[in-house]
Amino acid sequence: MGYQQKSYKKFVATAATATLVASAIVPVASAAGFKDVPADNEFAPFINALVDEGIINGYASDNTFRPSNKLTRGQVAIMLGRWLENNGEIVPADWNTVQRFNDVPVNATTASGKELAKYAALVKETGVFTGVLGSLNPGQNITRENMAVVLDRVATAVTGFSLVEVAEEIEDVTVADLDKAQAAYQDEIQALADLEITTVSNFRPKEQVSRAQFAKFLYTTFEVIEEILATPEVTVDTLQADIDAVAKALPTVESITTVENAEAAKTAVTTAKAELEKIKAAIEKADLTEEEVATLNKAITAVETTMNGLVSKADQVIEDAKTFAVSGVEAVNAKQVLVKFSHVVGTGAATEANYGVSTAASSVNNVVADAEVQADGKSVLLTLTDAYKVETDLVVTVDGIYKKDSIKEQIKRFSGVVTVNDTTAPTIKSIVSTTNTNAAQVVTVTFSEPLTALPTLKVNGAVATGTLSNNNTTVTITGLNLSADKAHTLEVLNLTDYADNNVVYTTQNFTVTKDASSATGKAAVVSDNKVQVTFDKAVNQASLANVDILRYDSATKSYTPVSFDSTTPYALDKTGKVATFYVADSEKTNFFGLNDSTENLIVKVKSGVLDTAGNQVTTFEQTVVANQDVTGPALDSITYDKNSKGEATKLYFHFNEELTTAATALVDGDIVVTDLATNTKVAFADVFGANNTVSVATDGKTLVVAPEAVASVTNKLKSGKYAFTVKPALVKDTAFAKNDNKEATKSVDFGAVANEVTVTGTTINAATDVDNKLTVTFSKPVTAASAINPANYSINGKALPIDTVISVNAAGTNATFTLPANTVEKSDGAAVLTITGIKAQDSSATFKTYVSAINALDNTAPTAKGSVLANGKIQVTFSEAVTAAAADFSSLTINGKVLATTGTAPTTVNAVPTTLVDGTSAVIIDVQAKTQDNSASTGFSYLYIDVDGDDTLDFTKDIVLSQVTGVPNAQWTAVADLNLVNTVEVVLPTTPATKDNSTLNNAQTGNTAGNKLAGGVIKVK
Repeated sequence: MGYQQKSYKKFVATAATATLVASAIVPVASAAGFKDVPADNEFAPFINALVDEGIINGYASDNTFRPSNKLTRGQVAIMLGRWLENNGEIVPADWNTVQRFNDVPVNATTASGKELAKYAALVKETGVFTGVLGSLNPGQNITRENMAVVLDRVATAVTGFSLVEVAEEIEDVTVADLDKAQAAYQDEIQALADLEITTVSNFRPKEQVSRAQFAKFLYTTFEVIEEILATPEVTVDTLQADIDAVAKALPTVESITTVENAEAAKTAVTTAKAELEKIKAAIEKADLTEEEVATLNKAITAVETTMNGLVSKADQVIEDAKTFAVSGVEAVNAKQVLVKFSHVVGTGAATEANYGVSTAASSVNNVVADAEVQADGKSVLLTLTDAYKVETDLVVTVDGIYKKDSIKEQIKRFSGVVTVNDTTAPTIKSIVSTTNTNAAQVVTVTFSEPLTALPTLKVNGAVATGTLSNNNTTVTITGLNLSADKAHTLEVLNLTDYADNNVVYTTQNFTVTKDASSATGKAAVVSDNKVQVTFDKAVNQASLANVDILRYDSATKSYTPVSFDSTTPYALDKTGKVATFYVADSEKTNFFGLNDSTENLIVKVKSGVLDTAGNQVTTFEQTVVANQDVTGPALDSITYDKNSKGEATKLYFHFNEELTTAATALVDGDIVVTDLATNTKVAFADVFGANNTVSVATDGKTLVVAPEAVASVTNKLKSGKYAFTVKPALVKDTAFAKNDNKEATKSVDFGAVANEVTVTGTTINAATDVDNKLTVTFSKPVTAASAINPANYSINGKALPIDTVISVNAAGTNATFTLPANTVEKSDGAAVLTITGIKAQDSSATFKTYVSAINALDNTAPTAKGSVLANGKIQVTFSEAVTAAAADFSSLTINGKVLATTGTAPTTVNAVPTTLVDGTSAVIIDVQAKTQDNSASTGFSYLYIDVDGDDTLDFTKDIVLSQVTGVPNAQWTAVADLNLVNTVEVVLPTTPATKDNSTLNNAQTGNTAGNKLAGGVIKVK
């Protein structure tokens, strides 16, 4: 059967299915003559036709059909089995020995029982009936929705296409009660309606099927199946045409330039994939030669390659449209934090100094010990020096990281808060053991998080020796002898992470991977002093010492090894497959003679070069030719960066090869700048300044020049066209000769002069005025309405409160406001100030969003919360580091009773400021407990809190903590266990003295530094 699904759909949609049905209901002469099925009965034609074909029978005892009787699942299985057999399906030879359904025995003795067993086997093997929990339930009446499913399956079994597939392109007929059917059956019911196998508006899916109804359903279904089978088979040419149509419907790679058409391209690819899957299925069923199948599969592969390219380009366009930023921060465990980025990261991502981690409460820094870029390239795992054993909020900062393959796109400074609460015990993440022989000596075990110490290890029941590495997440077990063809068992005892989560025992099976294949390599010259060898497997870098590069020595008339650079003789790329060999500069005179500009080299990969599995790399010798490089780096283009003021902050001089420069700053004459509008030379100092900086970008081919950021540099290159002439010998290449660049000129268009208003500067918290008062200076007068709108200003992404008071000077060039209280939770010397929405008084001028860092001081008052410790004392903790005043915490209310602070013997309340192990500021409060011995008078003694401070137990006023018979309990302590009371509150003064460590001069503190704790009540329990 060829791929004719579309052809049949077209037939159904245009040739009117009613014609098919009309032909089916022409009365058929029949020998049946059932007395309960008169000739004018609407179901008579279908019943008679199926009786004549031997599909359905009547009741011979009384010559009736009993059309209203309900049909059982067993009867349906027999009818469909008869039809399948009539149409060429083979009844399984073992139908009477292998039982397919639990409730259909194969050893039946009656004719009806044998027939059921026979056809039950056939419908099971063809997938028409699958059973319910292994049973056919032959005596159970079949519902209309179940019938729809088996009719769909019988079409699939015979034609290879389901009724649902056949009806796909026909406009759906309304089935009013379709929602009453099980969701899994609704497509089949809809197909019956679309193909006019059923013509009622309400299908009644839960009702049982009568014998007469089923006869009509069955007959019309068979007619549809016959039409499918009657459709002519296709050839390799028509299948190829279908593949070509799929390819033609796809967009081109060049058309994918925006996010919108990238999304559209991905949708088109999804549709094309579905069509190709249908074509693949059709090829499997088609009567084709092996050569024809190979031709079609090759065409499909070509389309799939095109689709992969489209998806790759679309993903890249979508990815590039995003702003390079931190997309999230996640606390992985007590000692590791995962930083996620919007794009694949590049330079600086693995530099620990580019990340900062500190506690949110007390700003205690935690040094990042390791920053590891993960396999996806878009996340970095930070391993911290110290671990957090209790729930702790951390502030994570990220800066100085570039997007992959970019020397310009640097991440904006990020600051975010993440909560560490490691309650998950460590697990075994992977076990790897690879050998190139029949036995492995080493096993590497990777755990889900860092371990505090090496656990006890057992391999195959024997204690093993291991060492911790990779930030304590990896254990390398040595001294083993493990067969490569057997399963092995690792047992780990006392596995403990840095949050003290412990696993007493865990075990896991593993196998040894045998890798005995040998890597091969190919050599190539990349410059006159660099040779690369590319292997097809990752190799061991140390073993590259067994690679020689030989040159011909005319004096000895033999080949001799060249010397490699003493600092970096060779290096591997990240894949471990590409090795670059750096020839020493001392070889320069040996390589190229006076009249010889080429050098024949022999690259010799000797025995001893190993892949990472320890296999010997296939040795080889290859002759390569090094051509003398006598040409210096050529200037290709010049690009630039601008700040929010439109000023050029960096100039990028892109050359065609790797370069070096001894310069750290340009001097007058290195680069000559010409204003093309006036054709006049611009003074060097006006463009670059004396203290400009020069560096080579990470691509090795770009010279980066940063003009000095001072007022004396008057030409900020905001607009206009300029020519930059780079003088000779400013840079050199990295070849033997260290060739100088030649003089070259490139023009740069910095754009038209923009009529815009910009922020020219901000001032806040100068040395003598630390009050969080911010003054913003604009380049042109701005409207008061826009300048005093708090919504136009944000700090670290948070807009100013709507009630912020902002003043504008008479000239309209300055806006001044004090950062409202509670807008800065932690002093931030690089808080991100964003200003947008400002309008100039000159309505034609535009405002460009301004983003810059300011020194914002903590103006958020600390908060406090309390709890009762296991020892009965109160612990008050603060949201940030504070200088706590003990006197603020001496007033308590317990069980609704205020402890007396005066009296003949007031109860002592001790409040001691402290710092917890995680750096959190705290106050520990204990309450004196007193005893009263009434054993002589009442027989009891009491431990109590003397609420009224009269040193005498008063049951109506004081709080009894414990009562014993006889004299006081020797175990009683002088500190009250507040776990024994119902409620505890710490009553703060109206104006507490406790304050945080902010350097902000605060009116709240009498214009002294710090934000005070608010007065009120701390509810402890």
